[in-house]
Amino acid sequence: MSSVQLTTFLNGENFFLTHKPTDHAKDCQTLFGHTHRYGGLWKSFGFNVGVDLNHFRLFSEDNIMYMLRQKEKYWDEDMAINS
Repeated sequence: MSSVQLTTFLNGENFFLTHKPTDHAKDCQTLFGHTHRYGGLWKSFGFNVGVDLNHFRLFSEDNIMYMLRQKEKYWDEDMAINS
């Protein structure tokens, strides 16, 4: 059974939406769930928008964009936590 996959635009950026992070896009950031608490918020290819990592509340578009900027600024550059 395959998972549903969509694309969307947030603040002028294209995002790939999928349930399973293993189905991530190669050409844009992916917003995904499925991992629950395992693996944390960020992957090199995107951001985990699962509610169990956000006190069971949805992430707003502003939250997503803020967190992705933090990912780019800190997580992507810090190889100590990115390995």
